[in-house]
Amino acid sequence: MNSPFDRFRAGESGALTAQQRRGLETFDTVGCDRCHRGTMFSDFDLEAEGVGEHPRLAEPDAGDGRFRFRTPSLRNVALTAPYMHNGTLATLEDVLRFYDNGRSENPNVSNDVSNDRRGQDGGGVPRLSRSFRRIANMSDREMRDIVAFLESLTDSNFDRTIPARVPSGLPPGGFIENR
Repeated sequence: MNSPFDRFRAGESGALTAQQRRGLETFDTVGCDRCHRGTMFSDFDLEAEGVGEHPRLAEPDAGDGRFRFRTPSLRNVALTAPYMHNGTLATLEDVLRFYDNGRSENPNVSNDVSNDRRGQDGGGVPRLSRSFRRIANMSDREMRDIVAFLESLTDSNFDRTIPARVPSGLPPGGFIENR
């Protein structure tokens, strides 16, 4: 918790650049903070956002069975590419473009966000989460500002060690290489 953002919140006014401060304001204005909030920048809820399937998977990754995945923390996010639950977006700019589009890119997730208790459309296809919405045509500058803000969440003391093994027994980094 020693990122430039943390130092800024602790009162060090010069810890963030003007661009990073604009990015923080834009991050909040466009609604990113609805899901990415709190100390860890996550509500840890499950959301269906319609991220496209990874082309190397033989079967769709259904997450919790309804194509919902936990909102990740944004702490040190600039160091954790590729992005989204399946690593299909290479850069933070790609992530922002996905959110700016605001539509499902997954044929297993409907773009219909109308209220339904089961979170499915009339055909039983999971719907986009109601909290997921288009971000009203972000400009390139707004995207660059948000990326600069996200970079301010990087703690220089972040442990970059890649473990040899993890408790699940799966290989660190998963089975799918970055495309």
